[in-house]
Amino acid sequence: MLQFRTLRFFSITHNYIPIRRYSDLPLIANRKEVPPPRGNISTPKDFLERIGRGCVGLADKFQDWEHLFTATSLEMKSKMGLAAKERKWILRWREHYRKGIDP
Repeated sequence: MLQFRTLRFFSITHNYIPIRRYSDLPLIANRKEVPPPRGNISTPKDFLERIGRGCVGLADKFQDWEHLFTATSLEMKSKMGLAAKERKWILRWREHYRKGIDP
């Protein structure tokens, strides 16, 4: 149920609908599917080699294909020790691959 708040600015009344927070969404919506390997890309090493920027050296940090597509940014930082630039690059290309764009 949406609740409206009434705010007054200089005696003008505005009704605002509150913005839903991402954390309010059901947990199912927060989960993303792991895309199947396609084309010449079948392992994390192949994927990281194709996206470039020296990411092929990070292939040993990912256990398998599913781990590559389910690891969070926080996990990549704390458990795997990846730098911010590497994490952002991998996460960006991971989303592109989910949308059907091959590196």
